[in-house]
Amino acid sequence: MELVRYAHIYALADKYKIKGLKLLIYEKFSRACEWNWATQAFYEATRIVFSTTPDSNKGPRSVIVVVFTSYQGLIDQLEIKAFMEGANGLADTVLRTINTYEIEKVEQSLW
Repeated sequence: MELVRYAHIYALADKYKIKGLKLLIYEKFSRACEWNWATQAFYEATRIVFSTTPDSNKGPRSVIVVVFTSYQGLIDQLEIKAFMEGANGLADTVLRTINTYEIEKVEQSLW
């Protein structure tokens, strides 16, 4: 449940523009995701982050995208696909990140 709490706190810190708190919670959220990415709390935190922060806010959104791109098996699960489609742009962001990563790998191999 730490992830869910961190997601709520980050949303409040973002809303009220408390930079120090945002940074602290971002770090805690990142560490918690490393250990809890395969839990229901991760999906709930993802829903909170993507529904309470703007697209331009990369903070926890970037951590979530890294989890989904690092553990691509997550994307293959049917319940995750449905979840991602309902999570305010998560599916699009993850797919764009994967495509960017794949393009960069191809470009690097050409040189």
